[in-house]
Amino acid sequence: MVEGSYQMPNTDWQEFLHLMYDYENGVESAQREIQKMLEIGPEEAVFEKINLAREQIYRNDAMRGVPVAMYRYALAIQFTRPQEAFQLLVQLANQGDTEAMKSIALGYTEYGGFGENPEQELQWYLRAANAGDAEAQASAGLWYACQGNNDQEYRWYKASAEQKYPKGLIGLANWYSKNWVHCEGVLKEEYKQKAIALYWEALNHVTRISEAEDIYFSLGLCYESLPQYRNAFECFYKSFLLGNDYAAVTYLKLQLKCNTVIPLQQLKDWKIELGDNCRR
Repeated sequence: MVEGSYQMPNTDWQEFLHLMYDYENGVESAQREIQKMLEIGPEEAVFEKINLAREQIYRNDAMRGVPVAMYRYALAIQFTRPQEAFQLLVQLANQGDTEAMKSIALGYTEYGGFGENPEQELQWYLRAANAGDAEAQASAGLWYACQGNNDQEYRWYKASAEQKYPKGLIGLANWYSKNWVHCEGVLKEEYKQKAIALYWEALNHVTRISEAEDIYFSLGLCYESLPQYRNAFECFYKSFLLGNDYAAVTYLKLQLKCNTVIPLQQLKDWKIELGDNCRR
């Protein structure tokens, strides 16, 4: 074997198909095995084999018009036969399938297979957002945030946050935080409090530790600006414990600013309780 090349773990194609079938049906042992393959990597080679397996698993049902099979088959062939994948996803989208709408939108990003097209990306996210999909609403909010459209950013983040979708809650919190200072230079204290409340609400719904890490850091910045330094110290410290090294730097700078040192025991008392569903 050439040095640096990748060799898939010894298993014939039928065994891999059975493994993938179990993986697609949520069998934990199969999910662990596939994850192990991805960790060995490179991911590109593993994903290529996974998509080939998915293509074979779902092809017949997809051709018979089974919606779930059509969707998964389309994703499997998105990069090898993008036009065929697009037609299947559009067919599902026209039946009101918001997952298909979002996949089409993603297909128009730099990571998709349909060619980067920001306008088409937005239109498909808006279609799903108008159908009430909270994830699409948050994506629309992010799209408008990147374009500097403050009103539309607020509209879609608010719609997503009302459904308690984590990225919607975080996006709306970010909106209040950055609009704390009015365009005429007037401080809107209630905006900062709304941001803080939304960040804490988001912590009840996030499923990734990395998301919680970012939220605690944002809370620290909010509390520092109020100023409520003890709360800021606590949030920066929790963010650091979850893996944000920059939070430690911010924490130390705040200590110098306040000319204070937090006792070690008090730091130990600032415990973090996250649900078992949180992951990296």
